[in-house]
Amino acid sequence: MINTIKADYKWNGELQKRTSTDYQIVHHAKWENCTVYDIHREHLSRKWKGIGYNWFIRKDGTEYEGRPEWASDADAFGYNNNSLSICLEGDFTKESLGRIQREALIKRMLENKIKYPKIISYRHSDVNDTDCPAFDGWADILGEVDIRYAEYLKSLKTENESLEKLIEKVADLEKKIERVVEHFDRKINNLDSRIK
Repeated sequence: MINTIKADYKWNGELQKRTSTDYQIVHHAKWENCTVYDIHREHLSRKWKGIGYNWFIRKDGTEYEGRPEWASDADAFGYNNNSLSICLEGDFTKESLGRIQREALIKRMLENKIKYPKIISYRHSDVNDTDCPAFDGWADILGEVDIRYAEYLKSLKTENESLEKLIEKVADLEKKIERVVEHFDRKINNLDSRIK
């Protein structure tokens, strides 16, 4: 579970509910250093309702909530009503994605995949004419998310198998207890008949 910091925004109007969750789209802020509030102010200045992304990840890996998860985004033309969005602090046309921020991105993408198993991951540049998010290693990130998702599914199977074994043991124990109770019932009945 990711520790996401909640931010306090004043929205420019009412947010709309997303119609479905088919995609998650990754962006960069195109600012080398910025905060979630900088993004919110910038998007308000465009006459948007406020920050257009669901999550914002700083270079130190800290994750902030943007738009509520249920809300329609304002981040990728043609995909705002059926996608989640993740924005990374930085301008990756000038700098590289750092290890800590990359790991935070993978964790967020994985958590979204666990919650929405059919979700497809895109970069902003995969769906619109832009260089965003402009970092190298996208295929490696997708591969790492897939590996961790497979490990998650395997752990669920192991947990289910362990639970099934535990249920079998409880059922077996219940049968043994029944036999012990029956044995003592017979002994008590024998003792009662001798006393009478």
